[in-house]
Amino acid sequence: MPVPIASRAAKHLDKMFNFKKFDDSSGWAKTFTLDPDETIFGLYENEPGKPDGSILITQKGLHITSSGKTRFVNYDDIKTGDFLHHDKHLLIHDPAARVLLIYLTNGETISLPILGSDGRYVDIAAFYSFVGGAIQTRQIERINSGAGS
Repeated sequence: MPVPIASRAAKHLDKMFNFKKFDDSSGWAKTFTLDPDETIFGLYENEPGKPDGSILITQKGLHITSSGKTRFVNYDDIKTGDFLHHDKHLLIHDPAARVLLIYLTNGETISLPILGSDGRYVDIAAFYSFVGGAIQTRQIERINSGAGS
């Protein structure tokens, strides 16, 4: 039985410095097109308080904002992910190095900045672990349902 995506969210997302449980008292979620049954886990803000560059994280995928536009990436459409840079020193000291590469099943690659850090730990590691686990969970669910991989 796969680990539910909600369990993975609780394990990994709360560790990130720029992640917050989503409180939509501002009505900001209305800027996203969500399915009626889509559960919001929280919001990752690359620059706290600024919507642009933020990622709304749900049980179905990532709603990524960039340059005033929003793009939805379903976990089912993600083939794998990787770090742009693997050097830990560089990741800690250079925010420009904190980019997660998301490889989609259609061959496209998305460069996703994950900028949070406390000077010792970086959010990109926890984000990478969460996305990788979500992909794995969805693959197992598809196989178990007979939908293939």
